Amino acid sequence: VQTCALPISAMEEPERQTLAQIVRRTFTDRVFIFGVFFCLAATTAQNIGLGLQKLAHRRNDMRPAEERVAYYRDHFWWLCMGIFMSGVILDFVALGYLPASVALPLGGVGLIVSGYFAHVKLGESFTRRDRIGTVAVIAGSATTVVFSSKTDLVNSAGKAAQPTS
Repeated sequence: VQTCALPISAMEEPERQTLAQIVRRTFTDRVFIFGVFFCLAATTAQNIGLGLQKLAHRRNDMRPAEERVAYYRDHFWWLCMGIFMSGVILDFVALGYLPASVALPLGGVGLIVSGYFAHVKLGESFTRRDRIGTVAVIAGSATTVVFSSKTDLVNSAGKAAQPTS
């Protein structure tokens, strides 16, 4: 038994597209590309900010006990918080250009950023399993972006306020 999510009036056979046509359509839709850019910038800023905050905590812990300060008095920690918060704001901006069904899987790229940052700046190990996971996240994010629906991506407040007929 096959099911179809389309209404009966829209049951005509959809136009078949080649992979090249799908990719070309994905990368020529400027609004969609802006959304992807903002989403990737957001997840990168959030994860870099959190990694830098961890670095600030480590740096503070390495000081002699009498020189340690509360984290909320550390200027570097606040700079890191600002980087993180800029990522959160960019996330809201991205949702103005992309549907959440695309933006959320792209957030997985933050795992890559976080893992790379932890390995390079914090000296944490990056195992074979981490590399395999990185490839899987990149493949999943790319698949989501390329094959997601590009029609009616975002409903504006003005469109939502219009009465339906």
